[in-house]
Amino acid sequence: MNKGHHILLFNIYHVSIIFNTDDVTIGKEREIHYEIVNLGASSETFRVSITDDHSFVTGTSTMQHVVTSGGSTNGTFIVKPTSPSVIL
Repeated sequence: MNKGHHILLFNIYHVSIIFNTDDVTIGKEREIHYEIVNLGASSETFRVSITDDHSFVTGTSTMQHVVTSGGSTNGTFIVKPTSPSVIL
């Protein structure tokens, strides 16, 4: 590397959360989708987690994805409301 020149690398990404805003039905499963876009210069490993304080999450609560530079991936979490507390 030449003196006085520096190379900076930044991990840049975009995460979108997509869910339906229709009425939520108690006892009915609901999907919460997400999309990760890797805008960085190299492949990255992303770990996406969902938590809630009402135990509505069913199945997997953490997903891991390897996304190539310029690539994207999608995932889905499932929630199942069991009481009429605050929902989404």
